[in-house]
Amino acid sequence: MTQDDSEDLAALRREIDRIDSALLALVLERRDVSARIGALKGAGGRALRPGREASVLRRLAGEAASGLPTEALVRLWREIFALSIRAQGAFTVSVCAPPGERAVWDLARAHFGHATPFRRVDRAAQALREVAEDRAQAAVLPAPGDDVPWWTGLIDSHPRLHVAARLPLIAGEPGGDADGDEALVVAASPPDPSGDDVTLLAVGAAGQLSRGRLREVLAEAGFEASWRGTTRPAGGAETWHLIDVAGFVDVDDPRLRELPRDHPREVERCVRIGAWARPLPPRGD
Repeated sequence: MTQDDSEDLAALRREIDRIDSALLALVLERRDVSARIGALKGAGGRALRPGREASVLRRLAGEAASGLPTEALVRLWREIFALSIRAQGAFTVSVCAPPGERAVWDLARAHFGHATPFRRVDRAAQALREVAEDRAQAAVLPAPGDDVPWWTGLIDSHPRLHVAARLPLIAGEPGGDADGDEALVVAASPPDPSGDDVTLLAVGAAGQLSRGRLREVLAEAGFEASWRGTTRPAGGAETWHLIDVAGFVDVDDPRLRELPRDHPREVERCVRIGAWARPLPPRGD
C-alpha cells in the first residue's frame, strides 16, 4: 500500500465516522419525536402500531430497491421501532415459550428488539392474562390451530384483546414460517391497517356445518377464506372455526352482523379477533 493509498483509506474511515455520528443523531432525534407523540397521546394512547410499522418497512424496502437486502433493513428498523415504542412509555412483552421451545421466543426477540423487556411464561392463558391486567403490553403466542386453541379466549375477552401482528414479518425468513415456525402478537389495542393485510375471524357455527358450506357462506359475503383450526370449547354448544380472510376487515364491518342474520340456522356468531400485515417478500442483495 502506497502513502497515497494510506491517506485515502484514512480519509474514507473519517467519512465513515462522520456518517456513523450522523446516523446516531438521527436515531436519537427519531426517538425524541416518538416521545413527543407519546406525550400528545397521553396515558390512553397506544405505542404499538404494527400496521404502520409494516407500511413504513414496505415503503423503505421499495426505496432501497436492490441497494439493501430486505432482511437487513427489517432487522435495523425493528430495533429503531423498539426504541421509539419504549420512548412513549413502559413496554413489556410476555412470551409463551415453555422450557426447551425456542421458536416463539426467538421470533419475539427478533421482532421487538433486544432492548425490550421480556417475560417468559409457560402457558398461553398466562400471557393473555398479563396483557389483560396491563402487566405486559403485548403477548407473543404460538400460531393457533386445532391443537393450539388459545384463540377462543379472545372471542369474549374483557378487556377486549386482539391479534395485532404476525411473526415473522418477512416471508420465508430463516427460523420463521419457511421452517414451520409462526407466532401471533396479542395486545389490548386493536390492529391497524397496513395496506396489505389478513384478518382473523372466529365463526361460531351451529350443528355439523361443513367447511365447504361455510366457505360458500363466507364467499357470498365477499370473504376469501382459509382455515386455521376448528374447536368446540368445553361446555359450549357452538363449533368455532378460526379463519383467515384476505384484506383488512374493520370490527364494525356490517358483514359480521349480517352473516348470522342471513344464515340463522348455520352461523351463530362472526367475530373479528385480529388482523395483521401480510409478510414482506424477501429480497437478497
